Amino acid sequence: MGLTDADREFVASVRDRRRSVCQKIAKSQLTVRQAVHLARTDEQVRDLYAVKVLDVHPALGKVAGRRLLISVGAHQFSTLASLDDDMIERIEEVIQGKPV
Repeated sequence: MGLTDADREFVASVRDRRRSVCQKIAKSQLTVRQAVHLARTDEQVRDLYAVKVLDVHPALGKVAGRRLLISVGAHQFSTLASLDDDMIERIEEVIQGKPV
């Protein structure tokens, strides 16, 4: 059984929504906290990996983003929605250049 047109449209809309969040993070138009809020309230963003967002953040980059996730106690494949408030606070402190 293959995908229906409706399935393809849904998958495309999820992909586009997640891409939009990552692009806004990369352009500093969205904070990590705002992205987490979206992930908690928007079904299409709920399963977006936190590392994808941190990878594109202008203050971090791939390696730093992954290390940061691990340093705050998150698994490298944690979703944005699964990050707790303490983790988000610590991530934002690093992004803002404050000592953790």
